[in-house]
Amino acid sequence: MERGPIEVIVLSFPGIGRPDGVDAAVDAMREVGDIRLISAMTITRPLQGAAEVEQVAAYDDVGDVTADIVAYAAVGMPNADAVDAAVNSVTPGSTAVLFVVEHVWAVGFAAEVRAAGGKLVDSVRLTEELLDAAERVLGEDSPSRPN
Repeated sequence: MERGPIEVIVLSFPGIGRPDGVDAAVDAMREVGDIRLISAMTITRPLQGAAEVEQVAAYDDVGDVTADIVAYAAVGMPNADAVDAAVNSVTPGSTAVLFVVEHVWAVGFAAEVRAAGGKLVDSVRLTEELLDAAERVLGEDSPSRPN
């Protein structure tokens, strides 16, 4: 079965509770077909007390869900270390949402890369802060700035 890149994404939000807007945005991406949501969990940490983790399983068109759950667990997605890191990153009075997604939009590209013997060597996500800083340095007239 061809598949796109699978990624674990952890987002952090102020306040307690899963923001409705995030769920709506994920649903929109699923509907368009950009991503396949494999699993999601919400981690809340009240101002006092321990963090609470809620697994929100949402498997899209996976056929044999049991087989997929076993397969993903075998390769550690999300593994205990990823979940522990996400739990530890949540500051008191805030919420984190952990998503495991397949980038469906990249299935064909990933298949061509694999067929040519290529493999992913590294991946770096550019943060909003880094992009904002680069934009301040380059200015609005930079030839590398998208129109």
